[in-house]
Amino acid sequence: MKRIVLIVFVMVSVTEINAALIDRGGGLFYDTELDITWAPSLQTTGKRQYEAHTWAQNLTYYDSVRDVTYSDWRLPSPDGVYGGIPEAQGEMGHLYFITLGNPLGGPVSNVGPFSNLKVTDPTWDTYWAIKTITGGYAHAFNMATGMQWAWDSGYQLNALAVRDGDVPEPATLLLFGLGGLGLLRKRKKCLS
Repeated sequence: MKRIVLIVFVMVSVTEINAALIDRGGGLFYDTELDITWAPSLQTTGKRQYEAHTWAQNLTYYDSVRDVTYSDWRLPSPDGVYGGIPEAQGEMGHLYFITLGNPLGGPVSNVGPFSNLKVTDPTWDTYWAIKTITGGYAHAFNMATGMQWAWDSGYQLNALAVRDGDVPEPATLLLFGLGGLGLLRKRKKCLS
């Protein structure tokens, strides 16, 4: 029993040290530092901020690896400064600077699993964030330059979807299932 606890402790410790995007399969990537899951294929273009917000809220994504449908998607948050970099505000800033390691002002050298990410136009390759600002403006993050600013919420920009938390790893599900079967078998032996 002590050996199992030690192995689990070491696995958790290593995960915390190496904060990154972890491929969970099924097109989902877990950010270990922010405790959010990205689905790089869930992108849209040409949306006003309220349309992008509605798009994300109405998303359903079938995860064929886990046979689960997720419907708790949202736009990324613009809040927070990560890694001591003032420009690394919000979840998109963290993704751009910390996780992918891109420089302020571009050029973008790493898009990671986000192969469809728009990163070449310093004006229009901008993605909406969830937060609106009074006066008809909303936060947006430019993936070509790493800059976050307020845009007129009527502009038609891009959007990415994110969800809070992690998704269970298929191996974890298998271990829990086998553990449950073992407990049931042990219980049957005790009862007979």
